[in-house]
Amino acid sequence: MAKDNIHKGHRERMYAKFDDVGFEGWSKIEIIEYMLYNVIPQKDTNPIAHRLLDYNMNSLVKLFENAEDFRMAGAVKDVGPATVRFLRSLKEFMLYYQRESIKERPVQLTRDNFYEILGMLNLSDENEEIAVICMDRHLKIKAAVKLTEYSDTAHASFHIDRLIKTVTRNSASNVAIIHTHPSGVDRASYEDVLMTKEVQRILETIHVSLVDHFIVCGDRLISVLQTIHKMEERHAGTNRR
Repeated sequence: MAKDNIHKGHRERMYAKFDDVGFEGWSKIEIIEYMLYNVIPQKDTNPIAHRLLDYNMNSLVKLFENAEDFRMAGAVKDVGPATVRFLRSLKEFMLYYQRESIKERPVQLTRDNFYEILGMLNLSDENEEIAVICMDRHLKIKAAVKLTEYSDTAHASFHIDRLIKTVTRNSASNVAIIHTHPSGVDRASYEDVLMTKEVQRILETIHVSLVDHFIVCGDRLISVLQTIHKMEERHAGTNRR
């Protein structure tokens, strides 16, 4: 009973600390320990927090990434499916909040905020992904949506109908296509060029402009529209000769 009272008092102190400063100045362990109160009501969550952080190489990012499946439920002592599901729900809520904040406080897409928007989409680090950023006529972001239907390390595909529905649902005037190349290939393929031309043609039929198709390769951005423009210039030069 005394031990339980110590734990209860500790939680009350943690609650008071959170009410006072939020997570400002907290350690990773304290943050995880506190969040686990919501799903583990009786046990001391500090040792569990330590084990979770050890399992995820002292990284909060990896902790939430690994909550995508249930491997932690069997690998970390006192962590079951409900705890893993709770951690995943926190991650999904954060991403949802970020997407909703864009809708309510739209900003223009810039190179400075591009990767922040990209992070909200929760794209794979291993397989290629395709997404769309919907913008109004002033290029202010209205929504960012993942479109990928199939993907592997070298390819990704989506249904054009889903793109059209996403664009019309968000009343977009301009869109940008995002296509990740985690393999490290920092150039547009022939298929990328064909897809860009087809998307541009279809968007024009509903009076929507394609701002660009950006290939993301690490910290490099490749403009497929610029690639197409250079190809057309070379072709025109060859014809003149």
